[in-house]
Amino acid sequence: MTRPPCPKYPFDNKNYHEIKRPGCAQTIRLPEELLDTYVTLRRCLGPKTSHVAIIRFLFEAANAAITTVLEAEDA
Repeated sequence: MTRPPCPKYPFDNKNYHEIKRPGCAQTIRLPEELLDTYVTLRRCLGPKTSHVAIIRFLFEAANAAITTVLEAEDA
């Protein structure tokens, strides 16, 4: 079974970086705009933190920020 292609992301810069951790079967593809954030989180959370945990952290932070903005607009 072949892996489906990565979806298109709505970022202006189409330069993607593939990140593969040693000893990990997962490879993730990040747009240029998220690479610095990913690397910073990797350093803060530690080298044994999984890709999934870091991506989940990014989505939770983005969700919290969006919720805060929407609540501020409603107030």
